[in-house]
Amino acid sequence: MPWVFRTYRKASGRDDTQEWFGALAGKDRATVLNVLQYLRDAPRWTEPDYKSLHGKTAGMGELRFKFDGVQNRLIGFFGPYRMSFTIVLPVRKRGNSYDPRDWENTALKRKAEVEQDSGCTNVWHS
Repeated sequence: MPWVFRTYRKASGRDDTQEWFGALAGKDRATVLNVLQYLRDAPRWTEPDYKSLHGKTAGMGELRFKFDGVQNRLIGFFGPYRMSFTIVLPVRKRGNSYDPRDWENTALKRKAEVEQDSGCTNVWHS
């Protein structure tokens, strides 16, 4: 059974992940889709494409990409459904600087929201 990718949708209907994806250059969008298609059928996710997070965001993980020297991360968690990974936030990382800066708190808040109301997600059709 393949994995299903979901994305967090704000109450306004905006989807940060889809907006991030839409703003990427064509070759970068293709890279993201290739990784998602690979992970969709992979029984175990490992580096370099996926890394489990620790500390404050333990229980979450990141899908990892690098475009033009800038590290991009799609922060998410396994759930709320069986065989689903929900992306709650795209993050850009340059050195020790993150955009958005408060990404950990935002990710945790959104994860809790999704766990309480799985209706605030979209299925990402890749």
